[in-house]
Amino acid sequence: MNFHQLGYVMAVCEEKNFMEAAEKCNVTQSTLSTMILKLEEEIGISIFDRKTKPVQLTKEGSLLVEKMKLIIREVDDFKEVVKELKGELSGELKIGVIPTVAPFVFPLFLYEFSRKFPMITLTIREDVTENIKRDLLNRTLDIGFLSLPIDSNDLVQTPLYDEHYKLYSYVENEVIEKEKIDLRDINKEKLWLLAEGHCMRTQIEELCSMNREVKEWENLNYEAGSIDTLIRLVKQTKGLTLLPYLSTIDFTEEEKKYLFSFMDPVPARKIGLLTHKHFVKQKLLKIIKEEILDAVRKHIDINN
Repeated sequence: MNFHQLGYVMAVCEEKNFMEAAEKCNVTQSTLSTMILKLEEEIGISIFDRKTKPVQLTKEGSLLVEKMKLIIREVDDFKEVVKELKGELSGELKIGVIPTVAPFVFPLFLYEFSRKFPMITLTIREDVTENIKRDLLNRTLDIGFLSLPIDSNDLVQTPLYDEHYKLYSYVENEVIEKEKIDLRDINKEKLWLLAEGHCMRTQIEELCSMNREVKEWENLNYEAGSIDTLIRLVKQTKGLTLLPYLSTIDFTEEEKKYLFSFMDPVPARKIGLLTHKHFVKQKLLKIIKEEILDAVRKHIDINN
């Protein structure tokens, strides 16, 4: 038994096809099939049911593949520890980031990051908090970049910065003359929110003590999937919303006329990194943390 064989098995699991798995592993189909067959003969168990299309795992094979995943993960962790000990700055970081953070933070440093650390590959995926949390727990993601806190004993939280909210309002007949707005005074009937599943929606509902107020436009129920959509909805319906500060730094002077600050205590969210408690790429984690902080502190006062 060797790690090449385990890799071939995992490739077939992913592709559900021996030929496509062989292409993925850069070997011939004959080589891949022979190596898997030798493994099955060695352990005395058939891992795949070759009569089905697409190829399926046997009942016993399903149990063995779960153990193989653990073995491969431990070997990968071992290799990363070796790199850390040797001081090598290389490898891949798989990062899951919530959509209300990604477009406003990553563009601030990604280009420079790729130049400074050419041997580090970042694979970034935008997703909602629950999916990121799930994938960190099953170890298919390395880092989560999201709003804290997160409830889990198996995940380690690294706070980075606090980001305050701004009121973005196009509400007519409401001339806001105050220098700062009381959160309790905003018109909840005209408030637009992100769709269910976005942590920012939940936070704003809690901040505003909302009880599903009836919208002024009762025949229109649109739950936005992005901050850009929220902004457009606010403009078109003469409504309002709360925006995280970094999403407003590129606003035009005209757009800034519709931005208002809140009085103390200013509503804010804590942004940070999330990793599994057994995560070993600590040097890479430190690098990504420092790069984010260096980029964000140009716009937000950070005490770190």
